[in-house]
Amino acid sequence: SDAALRRVAELGQGWFGYNLTPDVLAAKLLRLDETLAKAGRKRSDVQVFASPHGRVDAETLARFAELGVDQTILPIFARDAEALERRADALAKQTLK
Repeated sequence: SDAALRRVAELGQGWFGYNLTPDVLAAKLLRLDETLAKAGRKRSDVQVFASPHGRVDAETLARFAELGVDQTILPIFARDAEALERRADALAKQTLK
């Protein structure tokens, strides 16, 4: 929200955008940059964390990096440790090409 971006610009050390496509992320980051500038700051003053929406692939991760995301956070849900390991392995194969 705009209120969250204002809080980041005025007080924050970072911003975490959740469930974003690269295009939505790009728009949010432009707004963040504008808000930071109004507060006399720049993007390098904060860390940007983001979690992509939907299926994640190498192209999505590359686009997030191009947009300046410091850390991409990939949610992995599972009922037990074995399922978590299987899902993490599948995600690694899908994204680390």
